[in-house]
Amino acid sequence: MYIDLIVFIILLIIVIMNYNKFHSYILFIAIVDITLRLLTYLKDNLPFGKITKYISDYLPGSLLDMINKYTINWGVINVVLRWVYIGIMVIFLYYVGKIFIKKKKI
Repeated sequence: MYIDLIVFIILLIIVIMNYNKFHSYILFIAIVDITLRLLTYLKDNLPFGKITKYISDYLPGSLLDMINKYTINWGVINVVLRWVYIGIMVIFLYYVGKIFIKKKKI
């Protein structure tokens, strides 16, 4: 059903209400995507039975899978959302690189 989409939208609204900075939104989306990918990896590689079935039934593999699940028949909207996703991940990598360079001590 739409459980994954509803939970993601509720979490996004909570983040928007509590944080005012752009990088908070980017970090939230990256954290959700990384968590979904980690859960998918665990589902594929560890035999947990009920937990594995729950992850398979209710959680997408990543945010990109969620975008494809709900907009695959909408053509242009799907392509635009995919590029927005790629843009968000590029910005996330920029923030991670910036933090890494700041912390670097020679």
